[in-house]
Amino acid sequence: MNIKELISNGAAKKAELDKLKKELAEINIKIAKQVKPLSGSKTGRAMGIGFEVVVTFGEKITYDQSRIETIIESGKFPMIKECFKIERKPIKKMIDSYCASIQDFHKAIDWARTTVPATPSVKYERIDDDIPF
Repeated sequence: MNIKELISNGAAKKAELDKLKKELAEINIKIAKQVKPLSGSKTGRAMGIGFEVVVTFGEKITYDQSRIETIIESGKFPMIKECFKIERKPIKKMIDSYCASIQDFHKAIDWARTTVPATPSVKYERIDDDIPF
């Protein structure tokens, strides 16, 4: 199979998967609306044609990072640092800039980082609306 055939087959399968995932999400929403959580629980169950469906009800919680920083800076609640462990996220441009200008910094960064090959990512994007899938 040549690359064009592989791309064509991959794009067709990706379109099928996307359609199936969307349909499944719609079905799951309908099931969740009909299933009630058990008393005092965050889960509900339904049975049908040899399957049991377990629906877990929950909530998504997010925190405004600037507000958390304000609380940390106030110093009133030292335990907040334990509750919100601040992750050190690298800023690549800044690291590269300092590495280029400060040799000892470059050595320290090399010592502190590990580089491994990343898993290749393949993304399909429609470029021709005449393709029937």
